[in-house]
Formats: sequence, C-alpha cells, structure tokens
Amino acid sequence: LINNRLKTFLGILIISALFWYIFELTNISVQSWSYQGTSDFGSAKQLFGFLSFATVLPALFETAELIRAIHLFDKNKLPKKHKITKKFLYIMISLGILSFLAAIFLPAFAFPLVWLSFFLLLDPINYLNKQPSIIRHLKDRKLAIPLSLLAAGIILGVLWEFWNFWAIPKWTYNIPYFGFFKIFEMPILGYLGYLPFTFELYSMYWFVRSLFVKK
Repeated sequence: LINNRLKTFLGILIISALFWYIFELTNISVQSWSYQGTSDFGSAKQLFGFLSFATVLPALFETAELIRAIHLFDKNKLPKKHKITKKFLYIMISLGILSFLAAIFLPAFAFPLVWLSFFLLLDPINYLNKQPSIIRHLKDRKLAIPLSLLAAGIILGVLWEFWNFWAIPKWTYNIPYFGFFKIFEMPILGYLGYLPFTFELYSMYWFVRSLFVKK
C-alpha cells in the first residue's frame, strides 16, 4: 500500500481512526473495554490515540493481501450459486439497524452485535451500488476474499492481544457473562468477535470510499 498506493494508504489511516472513534462512542454506555496508562502521555494522549487507531484498517488490508498473495484460499468456492434478492438485502439492512440499536440500548445483553451491525447495514448497500461486498460472493461463489479477511482477523486478533498484554498504555476488558478463560487480556470467546469485525471494517471502508470515488 505504501509503495504502490500512497494516497490510498494515507486515506485509509484517517478512515481507520474515524471508524474506531465510532466504536469508542458505542463503548461509552457499557465500557466493555477501557484504557490504562494513558495519563503518562499528557497532552499528547489524543494524538497517540489517533495514531494507534489509524493502524487498524491498514493492518487488516495488508494482512489480507499477504494471505491473498500466497493463494491460500484461491480454490475455495461455495458448492452452488445463490441468488441475491432485494428482499434479502432489505432484511440484512433492517437487521443491521436493529443490531446497532440493540447494542446501544441493551448493551448488557446485545453489545457484541456492534461488531456485526455495520456489516449487515452497509454490505447490502455496497452491493446495490456495485461496490465490493462480501455478499456478492454468494453469487460468484468465490471465497478467497472472505476467507482471507477472516484469517487476517484471527491473526491480527492474536497479535494485538499479545502485544497489548505487556504494553503501556494498554486496554483491558469488562465482558459480562463471557469474561472467563483469558488468553492475554481477551476472554477466549472474545476472539470470535474478530471474525465479523473484519467483514464490518471491509464493508465500512468500501461504503465510505464509494462516497468519494466514482463507481
């Protein structure tokens, strides 16, 4: 990205930080995660936060492209082609809205839906606007991109939690009901959240990009 698409890379940095600030806002009500040691940065705290949040999306795309480059999932395909109807798309969009509202207003029970809601909402919109989307692969049967994103999510999840464990500043979790058996700071079931999170970031990125770039 840096060598071949520098302008795109710089745009991804900004978009990545803005995306994570959205998740920070959704976290205000339930405090599923919090930060320790940020006071050591004083007035530079916000700048450090922005730079940290800016790394999320580039890390995902670079890791997914690395997996694509070794052709790990090129031969994986759905057994049959699926028809994508407008009814299906509208149901997805509706579920996305409901998931987001549930995560905000019923956070104790539904907060994990925040890692899925933007995907359900935006991926169908991307499909309708002829932008890259996950659900279009139900039609073309190709699974290289979805599986590469999922694999990248697990790889990054483990690396991020590994680095975070000894870091200053660092984040810690407060996950009701499922906060048992931690690997580093993350409860083991929490790693499952990295799977829909990758689809969500992919959908959010292409939606925002479509607002500024011609089809």
